[in-house]
Amino acid sequence: MPGLGAVMSALERQGCVPNPDPFECRVCFMDIKISEGVVLRDCLHTFCRECLANAIKYSDTADVKCPYRDNQYSCDSSLQDREIKALVTPQEYDKHLTKSVKQAEGTMQNVFHCKTPDCPGFCQFEDNVNLFHCDVCKKVSCLTCQAQHEGITCQEYQDDLAQKVDEAAMKPKNSLMI
Repeated sequence: MPGLGAVMSALERQGCVPNPDPFECRVCFMDIKISEGVVLRDCLHTFCRECLANAIKYSDTADVKCPYRDNQYSCDSSLQDREIKALVTPQEYDKHLTKSVKQAEGTMQNVFHCKTPDCPGFCQFEDNVNLFHCDVCKKVSCLTCQAQHEGITCQEYQDDLAQKVDEAAMKPKNSLMI
């Protein structure tokens, strides 16, 4: 028979703690058998795996709250990252991580987003930094111009941009001509 230390060590390595007793899920009201549900580590509330997975998938924020609610109490505990990872598919976990990064990014000051379309790269910059070397797409963005213009100076980029705007303004509006 393993000692308490060995049992605690095994539980610590698991992503989720299985329920030791049968229970009724407070979300879907299904009867859950031993080890088929999850005991949340922070608050010790128990739910079926599917209800917790749905709470993660449909959470508006990266901080997924325990879904326990009754007439007098609403649990304010959050699911741990290892519980989240154990309850959802790898693709859903990646979406959760993306949500976490966006949430963290939203709370930071002096944030610059990579100018490569669909690149999630960003940085937190200081006043004396002019270039952002994106670790995600490997492109360089100019923080001063808020654009990518590698190989030319900021002034050359601004002049080129102004010329394109002037050319576009001079073109006849074919769609308005009858």
